[in-house]
Amino acid sequence: MKRFELFTLLDSLNKLDNLTGVKFNYVIDKNRTQIEKEVEDMRKLNEPSAEFQAYDKVRLQLLQKYSEKNEKGEPKFTQANGMVRFDIPDSNMKKFQAELDKATKEAEKAIAERDKQVFEYDKFLQEESKLVFETLTIEEIDNQINGEQYKIIKHFVAD
Repeated sequence: MKRFELFTLLDSLNKLDNLTGVKFNYVIDKNRTQIEKEVEDMRKLNEPSAEFQAYDKVRLQLLQKYSEKNEKGEPKFTQANGMVRFDIPDSNMKKFQAELDKATKEAEKAIAERDKQVFEYDKFLQEESKLVFETLTIEEIDNQINGEQYKIIKHFVAD
């Protein structure tokens, strides 16, 4: 199992809470705890540096400052394909770009380090996980399990 798959597996384990069996629930909880720790550690690996966070805060402030505002004075933005795009009018674009360029130049090293961190993290997520799961026999699995639930626990079933 690749490391990135652990995030989905952890989320999916919550779909098993209604299944019965002492051994079954023991194994699921033991594996869930192990996966939670691994996922937490992986998230920490991807935390940006304080310097990059400071740059990103400035970048966000600039986006908010130069974006169009709604009737409440809040920035207008558009969401598409999971991305958020602030609506910056053409009249503000030069000022926005000039200030952003200045902030980017000042944070050049932090940005480069973050880019490298993200690249290395993506490679890391593609590697095989080294977790060793507690396993169940087929007889220890709740008889009420459905196909979707089995797909979740298949990693925990001994061959």
